[in-house]
Amino acid sequence: MSVEAGPEMGREVVKVYPNPADEQVTFTWPESVGSVQRLRLFNTLGQVVKDKWSAGDSQAYTLSLSDLMTGVYFWELTGEGGNYTVAGKVVRR
Repeated sequence: MSVEAGPEMGREVVKVYPNPADEQVTFTWPESVGSVQRLRLFNTLGQVVKDKWSAGDSQAYTLSLSDLMTGVYFWELTGEGGNYTVAGKVVRR
């Protein structure tokens, strides 16, 4: 997984909470960043366990983790048109 953040987007701009999470996790980003087109969640083996496409101009997305085992997962957000990619990790308890 590669991370290529545009000048206006960095991991510190994306808020992920709660982290660690039980049932769901919410991703938020400022309006100035624009739209997030895709959210992918990977397990520690690099396998995609969630792949969500966004429609609309929302600045938040809540992802259910209830079907996942406890552990560490890596997330990747891709901006509209693929103009940026930001990644981080979330813990499912």
